[in-house]
Amino acid sequence: MIKKTVVLLIGILIILTALIWVKYKRDMRVSYERVQGKSSIISTPYGNLEYTEGGVGPNVLVIHGGGGGYDQGELLARIVLGEKFRCITPSRFGYLGSSLPEGATYDDQAHAYAKLLDHLKVEKAAVIGFSAGGPSALLFALLYPDRVSSLTLISAGATNVSEALKYSFMAERVGFSAHPWPPRSLAILSNANRTCALPLKIIFYNPLNLSFEYFILISVDKRAYYFVLLLY
Repeated sequence: MIKKTVVLLIGILIILTALIWVKYKRDMRVSYERVQGKSSIISTPYGNLEYTEGGVGPNVLVIHGGGGGYDQGELLARIVLGEKFRCITPSRFGYLGSSLPEGATYDDQAHAYAKLLDHLKVEKAAVIGFSAGGPSALLFALLYPDRVSSLTLISAGATNVSEALKYSFMAERVGFSAHPWPPRSLAILSNANRTCALPLKIIFYNPLNLSFEYFILISVDKRAYYFVLLLY
């Protein structure tokens, strides 16, 4: 009896696994079809760089996080910006149609963004970096400050910076000796020395006083288009 039950359960498990696999393959096919033929690709010193652009208004470079390419950037742009901006959404190195150069760095990715803006004849843009797109967005602002009207980092992580350094750095820049900011909200620095080169202005916007991680706005030239609360 026990043997029959085990065999039955194994059979059911095999059937369920097969059904899940079929659904997975179908969903992946639909997802690939959704992003095929929609983007453009340019050649750069760092290989191919895929991108889309759309909308009318101020230029915004939207840099996606992990788990998606330009399509994720487009989704983020729709959620945060709506239709009031011209959104430029590249796929980062190794995502979708963009090349993954050997030994590529965040600096290389930032230089590739500059090549994309050159191609589109865009002199300056607001920059939004989401999650894993944050480091290259920050590097772009550091390397090309004259081409960035504002830099917005949404839940952008970083490494190798102590909590004490984060708090002291932010307090010095914002002008407060102490403030109850969530530690993760301050995790935007990958290199404190390079980041200090920016004339930063930090704004935390939490109109409903909710206990979530805040949206962080860093304005390079004291101008910005958006303030948003990030529910993380």
